[in-house]
Amino acid sequence: MLANLSELPVELLNTIGQHAPARDLHSLLLANKHLNEALTPALYSAVTIDNYDAARKYIRTLATDPADVYARRDLAALVRSLNLKFEWYGMPQAIRAKLARRLARAFARTTHLQHLVFRGTYVSTPRVWAALVRAAAPTLRSLDADLDMPRWWPDGSTADVLEGPPFPQLSALTLYVSDDLPREWLGLLEHVLTSRAAHLRALKVPFWEGPLTLPLLRKSPAWSALRTLEIGGSSLVDLAALPPAPNLRSLTLNYTGEEAAALGSTVIPHDLYPHLEVLACPYQLLPAFFPADVPRYRPVHTVRLDRAAYDEDGGGYGDFAQGEQPEWEDVREALSCLPRSAGPVRDLSFFLDWFDAETFGAELAEYVGSLERLLIVLYQDPGNEPHLATLGETLFAHTPRLHTFLLSDAPYKFSDSSTAFFFAWDRKKQLRWLEEWGKHTGALRKVAFTTEFVWRKTADGWTAPERKDEDSSDEEDDEDENEDSEEESEGSVAAAEEQKDTASLTSSRSQDSSDEDRAGDEDDEDDDEEDDNDDDNEVDEEDGHSEDGDDHEDVADANAEHNYREEDSDGDSDDEDEE
Repeated sequence: MLANLSELPVELLNTIGQHAPARDLHSLLLANKHLNEALTPALYSAVTIDNYDAARKYIRTLATDPADVYARRDLAALVRSLNLKFEWYGMPQAIRAKLARRLARAFARTTHLQHLVFRGTYVSTPRVWAALVRAAAPTLRSLDADLDMPRWWPDGSTADVLEGPPFPQLSALTLYVSDDLPREWLGLLEHVLTSRAAHLRALKVPFWEGPLTLPLLRKSPAWSALRTLEIGGSSLVDLAALPPAPNLRSLTLNYTGEEAAALGSTVIPHDLYPHLEVLACPYQLLPAFFPADVPRYRPVHTVRLDRAAYDEDGGGYGDFAQGEQPEWEDVREALSCLPRSAGPVRDLSFFLDWFDAETFGAELAEYVGSLERLLIVLYQDPGNEPHLATLGETLFAHTPRLHTFLLSDAPYKFSDSSTAFFFAWDRKKQLRWLEEWGKHTGALRKVAFTTEFVWRKTADGWTAPERKDEDSSDEEDDEDENEDSEEESEGSVAAAEEQKDTASLTSSRSQDSSDEDRAGDEDDEDDDEEDDNDDDNEVDEEDGHSEDGDDHEDVADANAEHNYREEDSDGDSDDEDEE
């Protein structure tokens, strides 16, 4: 039998490292040298950073010269997947410049990087990208990044450094750019799109300013392997002018409703994207993908209109198009083309201002008989609310495979997160509706009347997360009254003794509190002195043990804590960072 973990074969330790949480990995690294050597690659292999403070520490660690790291390990070379997102719009110029220099040094050694998401405020400069291209171009498989405009380059970069080799393994590309990018940067993007056109499987270019970037896409050869395409911007009006993508399966058009309306009666050739399965677009463009009297219909099975989405956590407001509230009559006219999908359409999401519950079900049922999932995002409460009970007869009886029905009040909450539909927490009313619907369909398994919680049907019936209802039942009210009466009777008997005990306890706690305050003041003075010393040290150890941070934040803090030495590798004082 093994005496300890260190005696396991290296192969098993690697497997443990791949599945262990980052916090546990950090603890194992501190156990002994053998575990540190075996598990450090797992800690750095895949990292997600989503705030500035953690990003600063992580970048500083990766930028450190291997000669200054324990066992002279090149930590940047261990990174395989990096998701780096942070923003701090108040960042002074000097701090941005220092962060960009460190990032360039870190990227210059990411020789095994395969997947990168990089959205860093005002540090995405040509010098940073030149270092990344030189080091990671041979291994990079997916890239998701935004490119800063020249006026935000803090490190003195110039666009002439943006020459680099091709990306022989790149298959997924997401870019956020604007027309303020210099010609050299657009040239680099053109080189990437041209060299990898036949191999890209996912391309997302959500341009919002397109006169210069549209030709960039049009110059690309055919996208023969492309499966996912996302584009945006009012200038991208002619999909037929883009490179052919005969194998495209998912298309997202990030137009606003105003832009889509300006396109008028757009005509999309029936043979364009013949294998399309997932379509996300404004409702105005939906009929263009399902024209009548064509030899073959597109096999679309999922339709998402106006960025309608559902957040089951109740903490978000969805990805709806704010400021635009489509009217039901207009959306209904667009939905009338759905029966022309060869899919058929099984998943439908759309966004409305409101609907009249008395007539809505019958009007929608005419076009959605094949649905299995339906999401409706509303800006206002449904009209004629009591008639929601009739949806079982008017809608669900005509959708025999519908197992998920979701109503979202996310837009309703946007201006005030404490608001929701009037019936959002009336569980008794919702349960009555569910029971009434059950008379007409046995397929429903998941239902929501708000983003606050979701009903699920089990063997015991409909269940939802427990929470105190706003409207208590009569039975609960009677129980509360009886309990209050008993408490009052018992309370009058015990009041004197309780007051006596309270007075004694208060006196004792007062003395204890005074002692604790004096001890606390002494501890605060010691802590302040330690903080002053820590400001001079590159390692912020106190930030490395946050219980509330996610695992990936702990990775960054743990990396800085156990690998970084006290001296600053580039000679810069860290006082700038602490500003």
